[in-house]
Amino acid sequence: MKDSTEVAVSSRRGGRRKACDLCCQKKIRCNGAKPRCSHCQIYESECVYNGVQRKTVPRVNSAPRVESLEARMGRMELILEGLKTQIDILSKRGEIESAVEDVQEVFPSSEEREDERTLPPLSDILPIVDEYFSSTNRLLPLFDQIKFMQMLRGWYSNPDQRGSATWAAINVVLALGLLLQPHINAGGDLTVATLVKNAQSVLDEIVTREEDILSAQIVLGLCILFQESPDPQPASVLVATAITLVHRLRLYSRSGQENLSQADIRQRDRLFWIAYILDKSISLRAQQPPLLSDAWTDIDLPEADPIDGAGVVYSLQGTSKINFFRLRVQLGIIQGKVYEWLYSVTADKLLSAAKEQFVQSVECTLHQWEESLPREFMPDSILESAPLGTVQHLASLHWTYLHTSALIHRAHSHNQKWIQIILQRSAIIIDEPIRCAITSPQPSLPGSWSKLVSSSRACMKLWDSMLTYNEPLIWSTLCGRITGLLLLLVNNLTEPQHEMLIADQRLVEAAIQSLVPIAAKLRNRQFQQVYHACEELALKVRILIERSINVVSASEAQYFLAEVQLGSSLDEPGTQPVLGLVQGLYHGGKRPEVMPTNPLGEAILQEDGSPLVDNSAISGTALFSWN
Repeated sequence: MKDSTEVAVSSRRGGRRKACDLCCQKKIRCNGAKPRCSHCQIYESECVYNGVQRKTVPRVNSAPRVESLEARMGRMELILEGLKTQIDILSKRGEIESAVEDVQEVFPSSEEREDERTLPPLSDILPIVDEYFSSTNRLLPLFDQIKFMQMLRGWYSNPDQRGSATWAAINVVLALGLLLQPHINAGGDLTVATLVKNAQSVLDEIVTREEDILSAQIVLGLCILFQESPDPQPASVLVATAITLVHRLRLYSRSGQENLSQADIRQRDRLFWIAYILDKSISLRAQQPPLLSDAWTDIDLPEADPIDGAGVVYSLQGTSKINFFRLRVQLGIIQGKVYEWLYSVTADKLLSAAKEQFVQSVECTLHQWEESLPREFMPDSILESAPLGTVQHLASLHWTYLHTSALIHRAHSHNQKWIQIILQRSAIIIDEPIRCAITSPQPSLPGSWSKLVSSSRACMKLWDSMLTYNEPLIWSTLCGRITGLLLLLVNNLTEPQHEMLIADQRLVEAAIQSLVPIAAKLRNRQFQQVYHACEELALKVRILIERSINVVSASEAQYFLAEVQLGSSLDEPGTQPVLGLVQGLYHGGKRPEVMPTNPLGEAILQEDGSPLVDNSAISGTALFSWN
């Protein structure tokens, strides 16, 4: 019998196979050593040349496939015939050329895109640029005016040296100038949307260019623009890009600035703080971790009185001044602490006592920040004391303060759990007021509740007094305004005896009316839920007011008839209403005791004839748990 190593296996071409079975299976090179090749020795396998059996694939009947292909070919021939007919018709009409032109408009060549980077005449855009630098850039110094004007004039005087970064920067400044100053006549084709689209079209070139601060300025400008829009998501993406540029340029550190002029250092510091403001604001609003850490930076706060006056605002009376930019940076630092201490993953692991200490600490810091504002720049005074170009920015500052204050106590429009508790328990006030008065525990409202309500009232009055309709300001202050609206509504439901109820309810109704066009335009699920919750709460407050007026009117009539039957005069005519809701209808006097009634209209008395519950207990104050 022949040795297995001598068995020859013929290939298709009649040659001898040189690899053993193991090497064939593993697809490795066989050295053909005798009696066993090297690999068979390694794997301790028998070295044989019997050939590897391959699975036979059953033959498939190709007839059905051929028929299917022929059918498809027939259908394609019919389609081609139809297209040929259409081409003949279009050729006669001369429409093919126009169709090609349409395609070229959608996909322009690179040369054509370069040609599209045009701007209106310099004389047309100078008023917009001047308006931007006299208002918005004074408060948030994103660009150095002298350098920007040199760049702008260079664009028009040297067409051969035009670059995408310069073009984008000019578009951003024009958009910011038009954004909060819509009264400027910019021409029919020059709109904020068009300008933003222009800047976005070269964004990929901007973020990958050589390291200079112009790229960061453009991205931060776009981020500001998107913060004033209905959709805040692009702002979140852009601020991440801006922070990447901040890191690349090392704007967060003093190191490497030895060879720079004081003006350049000042501009770099301001860019860092603008990025910081946007990062902390977006982080807290979205309840996401910020991208900039306070531990990384050694940059000083903006000067209170800089040499170029950036951020400084004087009152119209000339009696006081503030540095808006410095105040906004300080508020941004507080916003960062609110997230870190109350909303971060680390904060979730803290004990309740530690959380309460953090709440008190950050609340105290926020209170000190507000106390630093002169009287002329408080919400109830800025319309009379602040320059016209700064009013909208100052209003936005106060709305941000209110929203931050509410976030400290989780009493804000993003807290869906809190809103649901309000809706559920407010229903008890309306539907079961007697049970509410008897069984409800004492309220668990924060100690600063009255301060939250007064701040909401002041901000709502300010908004109601601002006659100019400004859509960007509407979007940028939306969270704060809805939070203020909710706080007033909750206060009206829990404290229906307070003397400002009627005035507050007017503010509430006006605010809800102002939200109607926004609700029709903004299809955000969370906003729609909060908006409908505000409508429902406002309706319940109206029911409380009407119910109180009816109770007081019935009580007054009974009191008057009783006095007449006794033949006595009303020495002290009129009474105050039970829940303090219609104080303007009556004048002083002794207040008769009005008792709650059951659904059948009978007074609920104890055995000794005294009322079962005190009138003030029907307010429902005890119904709301804050936590």
